[in-house]
Amino acid sequence: MSNKNGFVKKIIVMLVFLIILFVPTVVGAEFDDIRFRSNRFTQMNPTQIELVNYNDRAAGFTLAAQTDYLVLYVNQQSLAIKVRNLITGYVWSSTQDVMEDHQLNNTWRHFVDSAVTIDFIIGDGNVTRESLTLNYSMVDFQLIESGFLADIVFGSSGIELQLVVTIENNDIVVKVPNASIYEPEDVQLITLQLYPFLGATKEDYVPGYMFIPDGAGALIRFDQQRVLMDTPWRAMIYGFDYGVTSGISSTLNDPFMVTMPIYGMVHGIGQNALLTIVESGDFYGEIIAHTAGLITEFNWVTTLFHYRQFYTQPTTRDANRGPVIQLLQTERNHFDIVMRHLILSETDADYVGMARSFQQRLVEQGVLAPITEPAPMIHLEFFGAEMRESLLWNTVISMTPVAEIQTMIARLQEQGMSEMLAVYWGWVRGGASNSYPQRSNFERRLGSRNDLQVTIDMLESAGIPLYFHTNFTNAHRGVGRLFGGPRLAEQLNSQPHPQNFLVPQDSLQQASHDLQNFASYGIERLALQSTATHVYSTHNNVGAASRSANRNIVHELLELLNAEEQSQLAIYNPIAPFWGHTNSYFLTPMTSSGYLFTTDTIPFLQIVLRGHINYYTPFMNFEANSRQAILQAIDFGAYPAFLLTAKPSHLLADTPSRNIFTSEFDVWEQTVVETYQIIQATLGQVRGQAIIAREVLAPGVTKTTYANGVVIIVNYTSTNFRFGNITIYAEDFHVKGGGAQ
Repeated sequence: MSNKNGFVKKIIVMLVFLIILFVPTVVGAEFDDIRFRSNRFTQMNPTQIELVNYNDRAAGFTLAAQTDYLVLYVNQQSLAIKVRNLITGYVWSSTQDVMEDHQLNNTWRHFVDSAVTIDFIIGDGNVTRESLTLNYSMVDFQLIESGFLADIVFGSSGIELQLVVTIENNDIVVKVPNASIYEPEDVQLITLQLYPFLGATKEDYVPGYMFIPDGAGALIRFDQQRVLMDTPWRAMIYGFDYGVTSGISSTLNDPFMVTMPIYGMVHGIGQNALLTIVESGDFYGEIIAHTAGLITEFNWVTTLFHYRQFYTQPTTRDANRGPVIQLLQTERNHFDIVMRHLILSETDADYVGMARSFQQRLVEQGVLAPITEPAPMIHLEFFGAEMRESLLWNTVISMTPVAEIQTMIARLQEQGMSEMLAVYWGWVRGGASNSYPQRSNFERRLGSRNDLQVTIDMLESAGIPLYFHTNFTNAHRGVGRLFGGPRLAEQLNSQPHPQNFLVPQDSLQQASHDLQNFASYGIERLALQSTATHVYSTHNNVGAASRSANRNIVHELLELLNAEEQSQLAIYNPIAPFWGHTNSYFLTPMTSSGYLFTTDTIPFLQIVLRGHINYYTPFMNFEANSRQAILQAIDFGAYPAFLLTAKPSHLLADTPSRNIFTSEFDVWEQTVVETYQIIQATLGQVRGQAIIAREVLAPGVTKTTYANGVVIIVNYTSTNFRFGNITIYAEDFHVKGGGAQ
């Protein structure tokens, strides 16, 4: 009997053990399934279904132009267009063929059908919307080489403009020249939209998705069955113009700043895609994406061009407390509109194809060029000094003396790290939050001039580039011209910019001055923050300039910083027009904003940059899940970054840099080394290589293919994944393929 009882006890123990072992696995698997089906990750593509062309009727349309690839048709009254892709036979339409089949009122029908819709105001009246097909507008239409031209006079406002649509290099190019715009007396043009429904889809009738340039990139799939927001996704290209607005978003949470002037539509994954690039007018463009069910039955995305904006004008000296009124810009923004629509087919008809097409366009324009030298595989940012304020005087806290950088780098080299990139932040007099924009003198509490030069020479001799953090845009506190210093930029309402931005022309002069001082310290490499990210108009009595004019000044400043043959410039989160000025992209967005109506986060930005600009993650020592952050870096082809200090980070608790809560080198050294080794084993095989394909094998499992044939599979999940004869272990990766360099 005792033997029998012992046997039963053993069975019970084994069952309990199996339950303990099995239940967490099941729970974990269920958790994984939910998490990896969220919009924080890329989703699996659905099974391919037959693509129906709902708007291919040619009745009422005239042949305008044709190539071996495209046919362009136009309706001479509404100027609506249809574009037939001769490779696939698919027709892209800017209108809906049978309006009666849709739940659209008369105003919406005119908006959908019209090539151009404007918002305007007459005198002190209300804002009025007018579409081309309303109010007996006049259209003087003529066919031209490769397309058509139309001179338009709107019936109600009397505003005149010219629309030009052509096929150019097998792309559809839409233009509105600024010189063609005429406003009658007392009439002010506010906004303009061109072909807003080009590529629009009704509900889930068409398989596919919209792409929006939110952070790394996001998708809105057409087959989502619910409406989760009561407003569209909208964001100004390159962020708000802080010369006009303080930057209050219309959405619940501010999205990532849009750094690329693009968006797209996929109709049938691997079949047809439309990528729109705003090539001119981008600094005044706002991308707006509507999901089906929000206002209409349609998914559609467009650019709203702002010729004037409303702004807030204080009526008392205390701008923060007194009453305010809303005013409209008096002077119109002057810019040409150029929108390039790329018609993509088959293997190019997905987000990877769109990203590579945009990349190719930037290469053709000379903005991007292939990488010719191996990339440093990790970005180490060393935080030098910070200022602690007190009632009587400020104290500078030394966190990383310059000589300590040599020591830390040597320790990393002893553990096999050789291909690094270093940045010294907070090295200027007064530390990282120094209050005055003239910030080019070395902080003496960080060491001597000789210590600085020895450190530069030591790193350079080891093949480790050392960059020095700088910023020619922000003043940390108010500054004036009492001693001839740079001026704070003013907004249209005569208030200072809320971010304490400087007048760009003064930034340019300051950069010219600082370069001489940098040279005296032997500093050749700079890491630039803010200046290539924020472009804004200025409205000072002396130094007033439009956003476009200040963009040109920033270009001049970046060319100045790159003028010396030995100088190299790294930039934190630059916008697309300035990518041609940098060899390294810091703080690369690795997520999207996560709005509920988006379905996927994708590495669109990373695919565009891959093989042309080395890009690095945000600082990994601030990530909640370091393993997931490393896996995402591998998945997105991004090199990791760490922010480090020689001394404990708690010393920053009473300073403006109190958000640096963990940075001590002794704490992070081993993690840095292990991360480097992982990246060397993975992305070290694809340095300088473009991403040519990416797919989701299962929720939380991605496969990325590089131009040299190397394939990297990442398994984010807590369970093993089998792919062919390969097992990718939980929260791990696998590298396969040849030709690695």
